[in-house]
Amino acid sequence: MKVGGFGIFSIICHGFCVFMKGIHLFTIKGIPVGLNPMFLILVFILSMGMGDVSQMIIFGVCVFISILIHELGHALVAQHYGLRPAIMFHGFGGLTLHSPALNSKQEFKITLAGPGAGLVAGGVFFLIAILPSLLGFESSWGEFPNLNAFVMNMMWINLVWSIFNLLPCRPMDGGKLMGHILRKFMSEPKAEFTGAVISVIFAGLMLVYFVVLHQMWMIFIAAYFLMINLGSVRGAYRSLGGHSEPKRLVGIQAEVLYEKG
Repeated sequence: MKVGGFGIFSIICHGFCVFMKGIHLFTIKGIPVGLNPMFLILVFILSMGMGDVSQMIIFGVCVFISILIHELGHALVAQHYGLRPAIMFHGFGGLTLHSPALNSKQEFKITLAGPGAGLVAGGVFFLIAILPSLLGFESSWGEFPNLNAFVMNMMWINLVWSIFNLLPCRPMDGGKLMGHILRKFMSEPKAEFTGAVISVIFAGLMLVYFVVLHQMWMIFIAAYFLMINLGSVRGAYRSLGGHSEPKRLVGIQAEVLYEKG
């Protein structure tokens, strides 16, 4: 069948749009895992300055595995509650999509499971790193540079990212956990406003910190967090005045994506 120039252009555009939305990589424990090409750009930027190409590849692999561990923490708990989770790697890291949780207790556990899995993984690799010393061997992982780089990267990425992710700043997990806690002690509008203000403070501190370190990609992410939380402050302030009813995102219908998994 002959395809005209316009038809070829349409096919190319359609393929590009599908690619940008994400491609399905694999399914693990019944959970589909997809990837947006922006994630590859993120990994490349983060890997710059790691040394030679082999060290960059090792670091990139560690980033991928560490984010997968984090998102699987969320996804496996969501799956336990029958919420049909799916994982997507994107330009900011990773995201676990799932159907709306039935209650705040489920939401809290799903949110906490991500950084919890990362901390456990970081602890495991910390033990692996000191294993030769514990066993009394004179040699260490330093004699195997690539293996040593893998172990150390897995340890630091999981520990540092998990702790950073627990900061009370939306949309990170710490910000979501903060929201759950605040709603236990105050009304929904006050909790939304207080959480937004705290998120703005921490987003601002993050922005200053990364500017000092000249971390351009993290500067962009911190600025994005600051922007969306400033918008949340304005919306929550109007809600406090009774001008509108606050809305809370309780979940995402993951079944719309990866219907075939």
